[in-house]
Amino acid sequence: MPSISETAYPRYKSNFTQKELNDIYTPTQNEIDFAINVTRGDTAKLCFIVMLKSYQRLGFFIPITEIPVQIVQHIAETIGMSIIPDINNYDRSGTRPRHIQILRDYFKTKPFDKVARHIVSKAMREAAKTKEELADLINVAIEELTRNYYELPSFNTLVRLSRRIRSLVYRFYFKTINNRLNEEIKKQYDILLEVEQQKSFTSWNSLKDDPGAPTLKSIKIMVNYLAWIKKQNIGKEALADIPIIKIKQFASEAQTLNAAQMKQLEPK
Repeated sequence: MPSISETAYPRYKSNFTQKELNDIYTPTQNEIDFAINVTRGDTAKLCFIVMLKSYQRLGFFIPITEIPVQIVQHIAETIGMSIIPDINNYDRSGTRPRHIQILRDYFKTKPFDKVARHIVSKAMREAAKTKEELADLINVAIEELTRNYYELPSFNTLVRLSRRIRSLVYRFYFKTINNRLNEEIKKQYDILLEVEQQKSFTSWNSLKDDPGAPTLKSIKIMVNYLAWIKKQNIGKEALADIPIIKIKQFASEAQTLNAAQMKQLEPK
């Protein structure tokens, strides 16, 4: 599972400099006036502005009790509150969902829903043709959701979705390649995974052997090896239109698998 720090998923730092508070979390006069017009009382006004500035930074709504105290204190001081009111009950109140709806209208954003999931899945599927890391797929999803004015879902939601999409793309390529290979070629591959007579290892093992240092002996072995490869009808046409980066990724994965593990890779 990729860590959140490996992605562009927004998150709060543990500490903020005064400059960061001033530059990012200071409400404008228009934002303060907006809050005054849609709230009643100092507590509601503070909570509304805190939620507004938090959404601007994160792109999704979190409980106000999870917003760093430094930010709440800075906003309270900015709007002239010498004493910070108790806001712990705000998350359980009916006021919070009303504020969220007002803020959605204000930012013209939509909650993550089935349509958003479809948009993200489509973008991830396309990206998975050339990208391998889940973090890269998650970043594509974040960019696409932001572009379409959707709130970000939880990080774990994007992780699960990226895993599923990558797996689907892999299976699609595996099935495509398998369906393009005729039975004769498949039998050749099967033979590679069997222990050769009078030997204790498979041809698959030989195929993956590192040629080692460029000595006269190793060069002769490599020449013989390349000649053997050239004689094989390996069905390379089955790789037509498969992105080269995916072929390299599959080759790297195959390099780590022994014959027994390869046998378990049945196309599904």
